[in-house]
Amino acid sequence: MSTKIDVLILGETPAGALAAAALKEIRPNAKVMLVKTGTESFGPGEHLSPQACTALTETQAWDQVELEAGPISVGTTWRWGKTPDLWDADLLPVADLKELKRPGGFFEERRQTGFMISPQTLASILSRLAKQKGCEVVDGFEKVVVLDDKVHSAVVGDGVEIEPKIVIDAVGRSSGFRDGSTNPSVFDFSAAWAFCPDAELPVDICDHGTRTQILSVPWGCTWYSPVKGGAVVGAAWPKALFEGADPAERLTAAIKAEPTTADRLSGAGEIGEVHSADSTTMIADKMTGVNWMLAGESCGLISPIINTSLTAAILSGREAAYAAAEAIEDPEGGSGYLQAYA
Repeated sequence: MSTKIDVLILGETPAGALAAAALKEIRPNAKVMLVKTGTESFGPGEHLSPQACTALTETQAWDQVELEAGPISVGTTWRWGKTPDLWDADLLPVADLKELKRPGGFFEERRQTGFMISPQTLASILSRLAKQKGCEVVDGFEKVVVLDDKVHSAVVGDGVEIEPKIVIDAVGRSSGFRDGSTNPSVFDFSAAWAFCPDAELPVDICDHGTRTQILSVPWGCTWYSPVKGGAVVGAAWPKALFEGADPAERLTAAIKAEPTTADRLSGAGEIGEVHSADSTTMIADKMTGVNWMLAGESCGLISPIINTSLTAAILSGREAAYAAAEAIEDPEGGSGYLQAYA
Protein backbone atom coordinates (compact mmCIF):
# COMPACT_ATOMS: atom_id res chain seq x y z
CA MET A 1 0.00 0.00 0.00
CA SER A 2 1.27 3.45 -0.87
CA THR A 3 0.79 6.53 1.27
CA LYS A 4 -0.71 9.61 -0.40
CA ILE A 5 0.69 12.98 0.65
CA ASP A 6 0.51 16.53 -0.63
CA VAL A 7 4.19 17.49 -0.90
CA LEU A 8 7.36 15.43 -0.82
CA ILE A 9 10.57 17.40 -0.25
CA LEU A 10 13.86 15.68 -0.98
CA GLY A 11 16.88 16.98 0.90
CA GLU A 12 17.38 18.31 4.42
CA THR A 13 19.23 21.34 3.07
CA PRO A 14 18.53 25.01 3.83
CA ALA A 15 16.25 25.21 0.77
CA GLY A 16 14.45 21.96 1.50
CA ALA A 17 13.98 22.54 5.21
CA LEU A 18 12.85 26.14 4.66
CA ALA A 19 10.34 24.94 2.07
CA ALA A 20 8.98 22.38 4.56
CA ALA A 21 8.63 24.92 7.38
CA ALA A 22 7.12 27.54 5.06
CA LEU A 23 4.59 25.08 3.62
CA LYS A 24 3.35 24.15 7.09
CA GLU A 25 3.07 27.85 7.89
CA ILE A 26 1.04 28.53 4.71
CA ARG A 27 -0.98 25.30 4.65
CA PRO A 28 -1.06 23.92 8.22
CA ASN A 29 -3.24 20.97 7.19
CA ALA A 30 -1.12 19.91 4.23
CA LYS A 31 0.59 16.52 4.44
CA VAL A 32 4.26 17.40 3.97
CA MET A 33 7.21 15.01 4.17
CA LEU A 34 10.87 16.08 4.33
CA VAL A 35 13.32 13.31 3.43
CA LYS A 36 16.92 13.15 4.59
CA THR A 37 18.42 11.48 1.53
CA GLY A 38 21.95 11.10 2.88
CA THR A 39 23.31 12.64 -0.32
CA GLU A 40 22.71 16.30 0.56
CA SER A 41 25.47 18.68 -0.49
CA PHE A 42 26.33 21.89 1.34
CA GLY A 43 28.27 24.93 0.32
CA PRO A 44 30.51 26.96 2.63
CA GLY A 45 29.20 28.93 5.57
CA GLU A 46 28.44 32.44 4.50
CA HIS A 47 26.41 35.59 4.84
CA LEU A 48 22.59 35.49 4.93
CA SER A 49 21.11 38.67 3.47
CA PRO A 50 18.31 40.78 5.02
CA GLN A 51 15.93 39.37 2.38
CA ALA A 52 16.68 35.83 3.55
CA CYS A 53 16.21 36.93 7.16
CA THR A 54 12.75 38.17 6.21
CA ALA A 55 11.95 34.65 4.94
CA LEU A 56 13.11 33.26 8.30
CA THR A 57 10.72 35.54 10.18
CA GLU A 58 7.83 34.45 7.95
CA THR A 59 8.36 30.84 9.06
CA GLN A 60 8.83 31.82 12.73
CA ALA A 61 12.48 30.71 12.58
CA TRP A 62 14.15 33.98 13.55
CA ASP A 63 14.47 33.43 17.31
CA GLN A 64 16.08 30.01 16.98
CA VAL A 65 18.47 31.11 14.25
CA GLU A 66 19.40 34.17 16.29
CA LEU A 67 20.47 31.89 19.14
CA GLU A 68 22.55 29.51 17.03
CA ALA A 69 23.95 31.71 14.27
CA GLY A 70 27.38 33.30 14.20
CA PRO A 71 28.19 37.02 14.06
CA ILE A 72 25.85 39.62 12.61
CA SER A 73 26.78 40.38 9.00
CA VAL A 74 26.95 44.08 8.18
CA GLY A 75 28.41 43.55 4.71
CA THR A 76 31.40 42.33 2.72
CA THR A 77 34.94 43.60 2.24
CA TRP A 78 36.25 43.16 -1.30
CA ARG A 79 39.63 43.43 -2.96
CA TRP A 80 39.33 42.93 -6.68
CA GLY A 81 41.91 42.84 -9.47
CA LYS A 82 45.46 44.07 -8.96
CA THR A 83 44.67 47.05 -6.76
CA PRO A 84 45.59 46.71 -3.05
CA ASP A 85 42.63 48.86 -2.05
CA LEU A 86 39.85 47.35 0.07
CA TRP A 87 36.20 48.15 -0.62
CA ASP A 88 33.55 47.77 2.09
CA ALA A 89 30.11 47.02 0.66
CA ASP A 90 27.97 47.55 3.73
CA LEU A 91 24.27 46.86 4.19
CA LEU A 92 23.77 49.96 6.33
CA PRO A 93 25.82 53.01 7.46
CA VAL A 94 28.20 51.28 9.86
CA ALA A 95 29.62 54.57 11.14
CA ASP A 96 26.19 55.45 12.56
CA LEU A 97 25.83 52.19 14.51
CA LYS A 98 25.88 52.57 18.27
CA GLU A 99 25.11 48.98 19.28
CA LEU A 100 24.03 45.59 17.96
CA LYS A 101 22.14 43.54 20.52
CA ARG A 102 22.34 39.73 20.75
CA PRO A 103 19.97 38.08 21.00
CA GLY A 104 17.68 40.59 19.38
CA GLY A 105 14.43 40.85 17.47
CA PHE A 106 13.93 41.49 13.79
CA PHE A 107 13.56 45.26 13.96
CA GLU A 108 15.51 48.53 13.55
CA GLU A 109 19.11 47.86 12.44
CA ARG A 110 18.57 44.10 12.37
CA ARG A 111 16.20 44.47 9.42
CA GLN A 112 19.15 45.79 7.44
CA THR A 113 21.73 43.20 8.49
CA GLY A 114 22.20 39.47 8.05
CA PHE A 115 23.77 36.44 9.73
CA MET A 116 26.96 34.48 9.34
CA ILE A 117 25.95 30.82 9.56
CA SER A 118 26.88 27.40 8.25
CA PRO A 119 24.33 25.79 5.90
CA GLN A 120 24.33 22.57 7.97
CA THR A 121 23.37 24.51 11.11
CA LEU A 122 20.66 26.43 9.29
CA ALA A 123 19.22 23.27 7.72
CA SER A 124 19.10 21.55 11.11
CA ILE A 125 17.27 24.49 12.73
CA LEU A 126 14.70 24.69 9.93
CA SER A 127 14.17 20.92 9.86
CA ARG A 128 13.41 20.89 13.60
CA LEU A 129 11.01 23.77 13.11
CA ALA A 130 9.23 22.02 10.22
CA LYS A 131 8.82 18.92 12.39
CA GLN A 132 7.37 21.02 15.23
CA LYS A 133 4.82 22.39 12.75
CA GLY A 134 3.71 18.87 11.81
CA CYS A 135 5.95 18.00 8.87
CA GLU A 136 7.01 14.36 8.81
CA VAL A 137 10.81 14.05 8.65
CA VAL A 138 12.07 10.73 7.30
CA ASP A 139 15.56 9.22 7.04
CA GLY A 140 16.46 7.43 3.82
CA PHE A 141 15.68 7.69 0.12
CA GLU A 142 15.68 4.89 -2.45
CA LYS A 143 14.12 6.10 -5.69
CA VAL A 144 11.42 8.03 -7.47
CA VAL A 145 9.35 6.78 -10.38
CA VAL A 146 9.10 9.40 -13.14
CA LEU A 147 6.95 8.85 -16.24
CA ASP A 148 6.33 11.52 -18.88
CA ASP A 149 8.03 14.14 -16.72
CA LYS A 150 5.70 13.44 -13.79
CA VAL A 151 6.68 11.91 -10.45
CA HIS A 152 4.22 9.07 -9.78
CA SER A 153 5.74 7.63 -6.62
CA ALA A 154 8.81 7.52 -4.40
CA VAL A 155 10.31 4.99 -2.03
CA VAL A 156 11.65 6.50 1.19
CA GLY A 157 12.65 5.43 4.69
CA ASP A 158 12.50 1.65 5.16
CA GLY A 159 10.89 0.94 1.81
CA VAL A 160 7.74 3.04 2.27
CA GLU A 161 6.07 3.93 -1.04
CA ILE A 162 4.79 7.49 -1.28
CA GLU A 163 2.42 9.03 -3.84
CA PRO A 164 2.94 12.80 -3.68
CA LYS A 165 0.95 15.46 -5.46
CA ILE A 166 4.01 17.72 -5.65
CA VAL A 167 7.75 17.03 -5.30
CA ILE A 168 10.42 19.59 -4.40
CA ASP A 169 13.97 18.38 -5.09
CA ALA A 170 16.35 20.31 -2.84
CA VAL A 171 19.09 17.71 -2.38
CA GLY A 172 21.84 19.95 -3.72
CA ARG A 173 24.54 19.60 -6.33
CA SER A 174 23.53 16.05 -7.17
CA SER A 175 19.83 16.38 -7.86
CA GLY A 176 17.64 13.81 -6.13
CA PHE A 177 16.26 12.37 -9.35
CA ARG A 178 17.61 14.51 -12.19
CA ASP A 179 21.28 14.77 -13.15
CA GLY A 180 21.08 16.76 -16.38
CA SER A 181 22.80 20.14 -16.18
CA THR A 182 24.70 22.54 -18.33
CA ASN A 183 27.46 25.03 -17.67
CA PRO A 184 26.34 28.46 -18.86
CA SER A 185 29.64 30.24 -18.33
CA VAL A 186 33.09 30.00 -19.83
CA PHE A 187 34.34 31.40 -16.51
CA ASP A 188 34.02 28.11 -14.68
CA PHE A 189 35.54 28.08 -11.20
CA SER A 190 36.53 25.33 -8.82
CA ALA A 191 36.52 25.93 -5.06
CA ALA A 192 37.73 24.50 -1.76
CA TRP A 193 36.90 25.49 1.82
CA ALA A 194 37.31 24.37 5.42
CA PHE A 195 36.24 25.38 8.92
CA CYS A 196 38.89 26.80 11.23
CA PRO A 197 37.93 26.80 14.93
CA ASP A 198 38.70 29.84 17.09
CA ALA A 199 39.70 31.96 14.09
CA GLU A 200 39.71 35.74 14.61
CA LEU A 201 37.09 38.10 13.22
CA PRO A 202 38.18 40.19 10.21
CA VAL A 203 36.75 43.24 11.98
CA ASP A 204 34.74 43.76 15.18
CA ILE A 205 31.76 46.10 14.79
CA CYS A 206 29.79 46.95 17.95
CA ASP A 207 30.91 43.67 19.58
CA HIS A 208 28.59 41.43 17.54
CA GLY A 209 29.01 42.55 13.91
CA THR A 210 31.58 41.79 11.24
CA ARG A 211 32.10 41.44 7.49
CA THR A 212 32.90 38.58 5.17
CA GLN A 213 36.14 39.17 3.25
CA ILE A 214 36.56 38.25 -0.43
CA LEU A 215 40.06 39.10 -1.63
CA SER A 216 41.65 38.56 -5.02
CA VAL A 217 44.99 36.78 -5.36
CA PRO A 218 47.03 36.43 -8.59
CA TRP A 219 45.34 33.14 -9.61
CA GLY A 220 41.83 33.56 -8.17
CA CYS A 221 40.41 34.71 -4.87
CA THR A 222 40.10 33.79 -1.20
CA TRP A 223 37.22 34.29 1.18
CA TYR A 224 36.96 34.45 4.95
CA SER A 225 33.51 34.02 6.52
CA PRO A 226 33.21 34.17 10.32
CA VAL A 227 30.68 31.67 11.69
CA LYS A 228 29.89 30.50 15.20
CA GLY A 229 33.05 29.18 16.85
CA GLY A 230 35.48 30.19 14.11
CA ALA A 231 35.55 30.93 10.41
CA VAL A 232 35.18 29.24 7.05
CA VAL A 233 38.20 29.90 4.85
CA GLY A 234 38.00 29.19 1.15
CA ALA A 235 39.55 29.68 -2.25
CA ALA A 236 38.22 29.75 -5.81
CA TRP A 237 40.20 29.52 -9.04
CA PRO A 238 39.53 29.14 -12.77
CA LYS A 239 38.97 25.45 -13.36
CA ALA A 240 41.03 25.46 -16.57
CA LEU A 241 44.02 27.03 -14.78
CA PHE A 242 44.49 24.19 -12.29
CA GLU A 243 42.71 21.26 -13.94
CA GLY A 244 42.80 18.28 -11.60
CA ALA A 245 44.49 20.22 -8.78
CA ASP A 246 44.23 18.89 -5.25
CA PRO A 247 41.66 21.11 -3.43
CA ALA A 248 43.53 20.95 -0.11
CA GLU A 249 46.74 22.12 -1.79
CA ARG A 250 44.95 25.03 -3.47
CA LEU A 251 43.39 26.07 -0.15
CA THR A 252 46.76 25.98 1.57
CA ALA A 253 48.23 28.06 -1.27
CA ALA A 254 45.41 30.58 -0.89
CA ILE A 255 46.04 31.00 2.83
CA LYS A 256 49.74 31.55 2.19
CA ALA A 257 48.99 34.01 -0.62
CA GLU A 258 46.91 36.26 1.62
CA PRO A 259 48.91 37.46 4.67
CA THR A 260 45.87 38.78 6.56
CA THR A 261 44.23 35.35 6.43
CA ALA A 262 47.41 33.61 7.55
CA ASP A 263 47.74 36.04 10.47
CA ARG A 264 44.16 35.45 11.63
CA LEU A 265 44.65 31.69 11.55
CA SER A 266 47.97 31.73 13.37
CA GLY A 267 46.27 31.41 16.75
CA ALA A 268 43.33 29.31 15.56
CA GLY A 269 42.74 25.60 15.93
CA GLU A 270 43.62 23.00 13.32
CA ILE A 271 41.90 23.43 9.96
CA GLY A 272 39.07 20.94 9.57
CA GLU A 273 38.04 18.72 6.69
CA VAL A 274 38.49 20.34 3.27
CA HIS A 275 35.34 20.42 1.14
CA SER A 276 35.38 21.20 -2.55
CA ALA A 277 33.28 21.79 -5.67
CA ASP A 278 34.78 20.94 -9.03
CA SER A 279 32.50 23.45 -10.73
CA THR A 280 30.73 26.40 -9.11
CA THR A 281 28.83 27.81 -12.10
CA MET A 282 26.39 25.05 -13.02
CA ILE A 283 22.69 25.40 -13.74
CA ALA A 284 20.06 22.69 -14.21
CA ASP A 285 18.77 22.30 -17.74
CA LYS A 286 15.19 22.25 -16.47
CA MET A 287 13.72 23.63 -13.24
CA THR A 288 10.22 22.14 -13.22
CA GLY A 289 8.13 19.30 -14.61
CA VAL A 290 4.47 18.32 -14.47
CA ASN A 291 4.45 18.02 -10.67
CA TRP A 292 8.02 18.60 -9.54
CA MET A 293 10.44 21.49 -9.14
CA LEU A 294 14.02 22.05 -8.09
CA ALA A 295 15.10 24.32 -5.23
CA GLY A 296 18.37 25.56 -3.79
CA GLU A 297 21.56 24.11 -5.22
CA SER A 298 19.56 21.52 -7.16
CA CYS A 299 18.73 24.45 -9.45
CA GLY A 300 22.37 25.36 -9.90
CA LEU A 301 25.54 26.50 -8.22
CA ILE A 302 26.57 30.06 -7.49
CA SER A 303 30.28 30.72 -7.10
CA PRO A 304 31.28 31.39 -3.47
CA ILE A 305 32.97 34.59 -4.62
CA ILE A 306 29.49 36.08 -5.13
CA ASN A 307 28.63 35.35 -1.47
CA THR A 308 24.93 34.83 -2.18
CA SER A 309 24.37 31.07 -2.59
CA LEU A 310 22.89 30.53 0.89
CA THR A 311 20.56 33.49 0.44
CA ALA A 312 19.51 32.16 -2.98
CA ALA A 313 18.80 28.75 -1.43
CA ILE A 314 16.54 30.23 1.26
CA LEU A 315 14.65 32.44 -1.18
CA SER A 316 14.14 29.63 -3.70
CA GLY A 317 12.88 27.37 -0.90
CA ARG A 318 10.34 30.02 0.06
CA GLU A 319 9.16 30.51 -3.52
CA ALA A 320 8.93 26.74 -4.04
CA ALA A 321 6.78 26.48 -0.92
CA TYR A 322 4.36 29.14 -2.18
CA ALA A 323 4.15 27.48 -5.60
CA ALA A 324 3.50 24.07 -4.02
CA ALA A 325 0.90 25.54 -1.66
CA GLU A 326 -1.07 26.93 -4.60
CA ALA A 327 -0.64 23.78 -6.69
CA ILE A 328 -2.07 21.41 -4.09
CA GLU A 329 -5.12 23.67 -3.71
CA ASP A 330 -5.68 23.82 -7.48
CA PRO A 331 -4.91 20.40 -9.00
CA GLU A 332 -6.15 21.38 -12.46
CA GLY A 333 -3.86 24.39 -12.72
CA GLY A 334 -1.05 23.08 -10.55
CA SER A 335 1.61 22.88 -13.26
CA GLY A 336 1.00 26.53 -14.04
CA TYR A 337 2.09 27.55 -10.57
CA LEU A 338 5.22 25.46 -10.95
CA GLN A 339 6.02 27.02 -14.31
CA ALA A 340 5.56 30.47 -12.79
CA TYR A 341 8.05 29.49 -10.08
CA ALA A 342 10.63 28.52 -12.71
